[in-house]
Order: sequence, then C-alpha cells, then structure tokens
Amino acid sequence: SEIQTYEDLGLCRYGEGGQFIEDGHPTLEGKIPVNPSGGLIACGHPVGATGLMQAVFAHWQLQGTIGTHFGGDETLQIPNARRGLIHSHAGTGTYVTVSILERP
Repeated sequence: SEIQTYEDLGLCRYGEGGQFIEDGHPTLEGKIPVNPSGGLIACGHPVGATGLMQAVFAHWQLQGTIGTHFGGDETLQIPNARRGLIHSHAGTGTYVTVSILERP
C-alpha cells in the first residue's frame, strides 16, 4: 500500500504513514513530493520500461527541465530538486528495486 511504502522507505516512521498523507507531505507542494508525474498510470504504464520511465522523470526533475518535456508546463517541476528516489516492484513482492539519483 502507499502508506506501507512511505514507512518502508523511511519517509515517515512506522505507524505514522496515514498522518504523513493527511498532513500533505507527499503532495507536490509538500515536504517530500511523491509521484509528481502522476505515477506510471499517468504515463501509460510502459510495461517492461517502468523503471526506465521513472528514472527519466527523476533525471528531468534534477535537471530542472520538466517544462521542456511537457510543452512549457512547469507545474510538475519541483523547485531546486536535489535527489530523486525511484521505487519499483514486480509481482507481489517478488522483486523490489530502489535507486537514488542525486544532482552534483
């Protein structure tokens, strides 16, 4: 679940995931923006290239070039993004990968 993932990734303490969401922390304007692209469903869920799409979007965030790739729309750009975390799983807990990108 979304709450469990936030807790497992250490974005909040165990048992505090619900409050983390209610407080608006994972929103675009929040303290830890999550899924600013709308997630993979919003991207057409490119099966087989799921992780690649996540990595590309995180890369664009770190470059500050979201507007370039969305027809000039800067609303999805996280100001001064320094790190991007990519979390992906296949099957029901069969494979889980986490990658962290960081701007130099």
